[in-house]
Amino acid sequence: MLYEPELFPGLIYRMVDPKIVLLIFVSGKVVLTGAKKREEIYAAFENIYPVLKEFKKGALMDSDPPPLPQITGPRAQPSVTPSSDLGAPPSQL
Repeated sequence: MLYEPELFPGLIYRMVDPKIVLLIFVSGKVVLTGAKKREEIYAAFENIYPVLKEFKKGALMDSDPPPLPQITGPRAQPSVTPSSDLGAPPSQL
């Protein structure tokens, strides 16, 4: 674990199994990086959630974990049909 707020505002947590790096911010946001498979992201989130829940500031969290996070980035599946597929002209840049 590494936390130096003068250098970077988040905690850097290197998980061993699965081998993933988590960036954990005071806002409650978590970035998971380094996974080779989507299942590794889910496993890492399920592993870290109880720890985050235990140390959450403020109001108590629900006892059930939240739904799994949405996968974003270049490998994510598009959730909407591009406008070019709907017959609409492409937007002007």
